[in-house]
Order: sequence, then C-alpha cells, then structure tokens
Amino acid sequence: DEFSIEKNKIFIATGYAHKIGDAKNNLPLVEEARKLGRQMVESLKEGS
Repeated sequence: DEFSIEKNKIFIATGYAHKIGDAKNNLPLVEEARKLGRQMVESLKEGS
C-alpha cells in the first residue's frame, strides 16, 4: 500500500533545550509549540 500525506497535513515545530525544564523557559520554542497545536486543531476540524 502507498502511504502519502497531503502537504497541508504535515506540521513541523523546531527548537531545542539543553536540559530538562529548558523548553518551558524558551519562549520561541513555546510559541512554536502553540502554533503547531493550532495548526493540528484546524486540520482536524477540516477533516470532520
């Protein structure tokens, strides 16, 4: 079976942390995660 995903269904967030707990203090990373979450919700809404 062929596996394909539509381009508008692929979501990417980037960022890094050096140790546990760093991510929550990395504002750009937190904002990327929020953006990713919003994109995923919109995608799910479109699919229903």
